[in-house]
Amino acid sequence: MRIAIVGTGYVGLVTGTCFAETGNDVVCVDCDRLIYCDHRDEAFEGADGLAIMTEWKEFIHPDFERMRARMRGRAIFDGRNLYSPKRVAKAGFTYYSIGRPTARPER
Repeated sequence: MRIAIVGTGYVGLVTGTCFAETGNDVVCVDCDRLIYCDHRDEAFEGADGLAIMTEWKEFIHPDFERMRARMRGRAIFDGRNLYSPKRVAKAGFTYYSIGRPTARPER
């Protein structure tokens, strides 16, 4: 089933996620400044930073090289503490996580 979500504040995003996790295709629409992508790699294209707000398995083992090649900036804000700070810094990103010191790449 394809479900359209109009308004993607907290309730809309959570609802859309629930529908998606139960096997539905979800399309979201909100203000003009919000863009939805068909594939996660599209979100990296030209991004100044990456904010991680999920623990979905697709994001647990990222290809940092591919991310770095697509992103303009080098900042990752991890709201789930998915990654090793040293690993992310070694990949060339400044890594901000919850309750841990900021990890920066060596210069």
